[in-house]
Amino acid sequence: MFERSLEEAKVQFRKIEFSSAVSQKRCLVKGYGVTICPQIAIREELEDGELLALDTEDIVEETPVVMIWHIDKWCSPLLKKFMDLTREVIC
Repeated sequence: MFERSLEEAKVQFRKIEFSSAVSQKRCLVKGYGVTICPQIAIREELEDGELLALDTEDIVEETPVVMIWHIDKWCSPLLKKFMDLTREVIC
């Protein structure tokens, strides 16, 4: 959705995927781009003034959430409670 918003606004961009959040943050701190990530993942960098959070209200409409688990595997009561609460909040 973010990419679609950029395309609709005719913003040229190059998509880079990271396997490490640390590498992604290092690139952001050096000024190599923007990203959408959980605020908690960059909390320290925001507090230290190394990164700036942008208002994305007009850019990002929704964030898909997917829960996947093996149907034949045992789910702990804690995991089941987490999945139930997630369904309540999101649905």
